[in-house]
Amino acid sequence: MAARKKDISEVQERPVSFRLTAAGRQKLLDTAAARGLTPGQLARELVARNLDIVVKAGHIRRAVANADVLRRLLGELAVQGSNLNQIAHHLNRGGSRAEAVQDLEALRDAHKGALQAVVATLTRSRS
Repeated sequence: MAARKKDISEVQERPVSFRLTAAGRQKLLDTAAARGLTPGQLARELVARNLDIVVKAGHIRRAVANADVLRRLLGELAVQGSNLNQIAHHLNRGGSRAEAVQDLEALRDAHKGALQAVVATLTRSRS
């Protein structure tokens, strides 16, 4: 597919610079990093919002706070799903219902724990 030619109105060709205190610069850097943006992208967004300018920005992949923790929890939930399938298979083969009930209770408790950990992680990342 051929690259689309940019309309002259879409090209960002006029640089703007400004000075900040050390604390202000650090706040800009921290805020941009937390939102998954570069400092320039954040500054353009803030200026555009405050001056009511329409800005066309490309897709930005935002960083997810605690992504490694959430990835591990997702893996745990996948294991629990596999265990649930094994319990269903056991029952479908005529296995003991009492064993299945015990396994399901243990699985439910593990699922609750994983879900609480996800909620706690997401709550922490918002504060």
